[in-house]
Amino acid sequence: MPVLAPRTGQGLLPRCARGGSGTLTARAMPQNSRRRPSHAAPTTTRIKAVRISVIVGIGAMALAAVLVADRVLRDDDGLAADGVLAATSDSSTTVGPAPTASAGGTTPVPTTVSSPPGAPVASSTPAPGAAAAQGDPSTPAASGGPSAAATDTATRPVTIAFGGDVHFEGFLRERLGADPDGMLATLAPMLATADVAIVNLETAVTERGDPEGKTYTFRAPESAYAALAAAGVDVVSSGNNHALDFGDVGLLDTLEGAERHGIATIGAGRDRAEAYGAHHVDVAGRRIAILAATQVLGASAYDRWVAGDADPGIASAKPPYLEHLLGAVRVEAERSDTVVVVPHWGIEVETCPTGDQQHLARQLVDAGADIVVGTHAHRLQGGGRLGDAVVHYGLGNLVFYKQAGPATHSGVFEVTVGVDGALSYRWVPALLQGGVAAPLQGAAAQEYLTSWEGLRACTDLTP
Repeated sequence: MPVLAPRTGQGLLPRCARGGSGTLTARAMPQNSRRRPSHAAPTTTRIKAVRISVIVGIGAMALAAVLVADRVLRDDDGLAADGVLAATSDSSTTVGPAPTASAGGTTPVPTTVSSPPGAPVASSTPAPGAAAAQGDPSTPAASGGPSAAATDTATRPVTIAFGGDVHFEGFLRERLGADPDGMLATLAPMLATADVAIVNLETAVTERGDPEGKTYTFRAPESAYAALAAAGVDVVSSGNNHALDFGDVGLLDTLEGAERHGIATIGAGRDRAEAYGAHHVDVAGRRIAILAATQVLGASAYDRWVAGDADPGIASAKPPYLEHLLGAVRVEAERSDTVVVVPHWGIEVETCPTGDQQHLARQLVDAGADIVVGTHAHRLQGGGRLGDAVVHYGLGNLVFYKQAGPATHSGVFEVTVGVDGALSYRWVPALLQGGVAAPLQGAAAQEYLTSWEGLRACTDLTP
């Protein structure tokens, strides 16, 4: 089977313009021994703005509201496997500094990395020298011109924040309709300060199409993207088992809606090249490639949902399609500084990764992935190191219609790429409040942090 070349040169433009297409100490991460080449690909410039009013005003109230943790109980989520058996073209963004208002207009300031005030986080020790490397952010490249990351010289550490499953079903739909810009405000303290924030979009975003013949089909209006953008989300993965819940037309609406709101989509596309292709983010002299695919597909969708040469669909990480994903990772390992893969995998409500998850993680790392962070189980699973890579098997729910029990245990996994390419990570514990993750504080945060650390015991990962 031929290995496709990932997408090149397509920005975050509408389809009509795209030609139809407490802190715990652990070992420091070894410096990545791969030397990545220089790269010069066209990019689209977009500045990520931190919504200070949301973080300070609403965030403070949200933090106070979650001091009391729910009891850790085993519950019946009502989460069926959707009849699913778990597995036994390029978009680019140049990220500049967040703007700040001044008397003379908008003045760029360096983007800083921080946790919610006082929130305990589990972390690995940053690479030596990384904390001091707070130089000026890179200057955004002009659209269509050379990339700002066209050299191997990084100017400061880069942070990537990962959140879990997101949908807008049930009472969440009502909240979305009432206040799309504010409903996800509690996510902002955990996502908005990162250079790149990525979540799994566990829904089609469409008002059209007929539902697939499956137990659970999810859809949301386009205002979902306004909510995600307001919370600081930059990239969504549609490489999952709900992207085509309302057919091809629903998927196309999902892709086009994201583009209209300046959010990149990975793991799905109008054709195979787009679905398996990487989204590139150029920030602080570093090029980050982000890809996604699903290892979760039911028998009726096994082939039908997978993107073809000229057919819309998702990226599959199951044979015989896996080689497309591994090939794309190998390509990006040669032309990007940091390669991120977001797989959809595992078995629902399980807190330990399956053998297939662990095998795929090793395949992705061997192909050149630096960071592998997965979703699907609606439960937290362990995270840590796999050789020189950072892996997290399951992020649980970030925005979901559960209001009690383990399905509400949440958090954000943040990975920092040092100036020298070394990786460090931290876990920011959170709890779903009204269906939306909010960062925990005090004793509750420490309790959940300890629980998260314990999840690593049944994995092949080290701290």
